[in-house]
Amino acid sequence: MSKNAGQIAVFVLLLTLLGLTVGLSVTSRTLQDLKQTAVSDQSSRAFTAAEAGIEDALSKDLNSIASGTLSLPNTNVTYTVSRSPVAAYTPDGAVAKDDVIEIDLRTYTGNSLTINWTKKNDPREDPQNLCNEGSFQAPAALMLTFYTFDGSNYGVKKLAYNASRCGSLGALNNFDTANSAANTAYLSGANVAYTGDIKVMRIRPIYNDASITVSGNANLPAQGYTIKSTAQTTGQVSRAVEVTRTNVALPPFFDYVLYTGGNLSQ
Repeated sequence: MSKNAGQIAVFVLLLTLLGLTVGLSVTSRTLQDLKQTAVSDQSSRAFTAAEAGIEDALSKDLNSIASGTLSLPNTNVTYTVSRSPVAAYTPDGAVAKDDVIEIDLRTYTGNSLTINWTKKNDPREDPQNLCNEGSFQAPAALMLTFYTFDGSNYGVKKLAYNASRCGSLGALNNFDTANSAANTAYLSGANVAYTGDIKVMRIRPIYNDASITVSGNANLPAQGYTIKSTAQTTGQVSRAVEVTRTNVALPPFFDYVLYTGGNLSQ
């Protein structure tokens, strides 16, 4: 009887240990899942708060602020706004045919500008063996429009270039022919002299879309604002968001507008 009682006690002890092991394992997994859920929730909250910081900055005059804060429930947000000169300006993606990009040159200190455009061998931008007038029948030509101010008078200057391998189009549109691009990733290039009265350069692709990059023999002025927003929750979870907002530019039709300080007559 005593022997059987001892065996039963050992069996009960083993069952108890097994139950404790299983219970502790389940509890540990549950606690781990709860912790991961809490971290995921705080991470999502921090990311949303960082985006709110970006929106708060964009709602203000970016020329007048360098930093800011935003107080949200259980989350602190700080953001910075910066503008820095750039060695080259390259818009994201190709510029659509007949659209315009605008380059601010008001504080440029160089004396020349280089524009390279059209990605080589891109089936859309660089249609092989085609050099015809008409949409997507040739690599892009570029129309450059310079707005000037000499301290007293405003003015406009224009230059136009066909793609480097489409010189034959010059007989039809009277554009100059571009050089081969100095940047070998691009098809066409043009070097233009810069004078201090030039304040803005606007670039319009004609005939086709075009990837474009602009550089000079000095850094270009900042072409936008970099906004970085960081949010930290009370649980010490941090997330950051960074965006670039380009300078405000006039719409493409502006280049066709007639303006005078006096009267216009037909």
